[in-house]
Amino acid sequence: LRKANLLLFIGNLSNLLSTCHHAGQYDRMPILLKRLRSIKTRSWAEEGARLQNLLFFESLYMIARADFSGIHDHARSVKALYRDYPQKTPVARRSALSYNLMMGFFLTEQPSEALRWSEEILSEHKGEQRIDIQLAARFFQLLIHFDREELSLVESQCRSLHRSRSQRKLVLPYETAVIQGMQAWIKGAEKSSAIQIVFEGLKGIEGSSGSIGEAECRI
Repeated sequence: LRKANLLLFIGNLSNLLSTCHHAGQYDRMPILLKRLRSIKTRSWAEEGARLQNLLFFESLYMIARADFSGIHDHARSVKALYRDYPQKTPVARRSALSYNLMMGFFLTEQPSEALRWSEEILSEHKGEQRIDIQLAARFFQLLIHFDREELSLVESQCRSLHRSRSQRKLVLPYETAVIQGMQAWIKGAEKSSAIQIVFEGLKGIEGSSGSIGEAECRI
């Protein structure tokens, strides 16, 4: 393949992976990921395009299968991508990658790592760019601070997050329920009863949360 065609091939292959993700056809992804992994690139631009698409779709596949055995190796590869190919990794793609890692570490009960990737998301953004991912990162930070019983952080972040959601008319029912449970704890309720309210709220996440996907590849 000539140089221009190789970038096009990477893009088309990544679009196929995106189609599989959106259709929930994860059984078809391994062979496509293997092909993307095996591409021999000949330039910095080609390798950046190949690598950022590969890592992104690997993160989607990891979460879909709930197999986090390689998450630390994956995180190291993502850090190297951010360091070595910053111009080939747009902010939206970086945020999606960081979000998927945040989710993976949260689901595997590694709160320090989840916080580290949530901070990566928030440090990337200015203003309203990908506000959905920013607010999601702040929500997961709130859950971690609640679990750690960091009362002052929970109190300030409850107010801040609810205000940010309300101003943008992006209030989510499950998030409101979770915040109400935390506020009950702040006001003196037994943590066990507050946890019950929080857990009931978190049930609303099912079907509305998970990995962050995108409509098309990035080359």
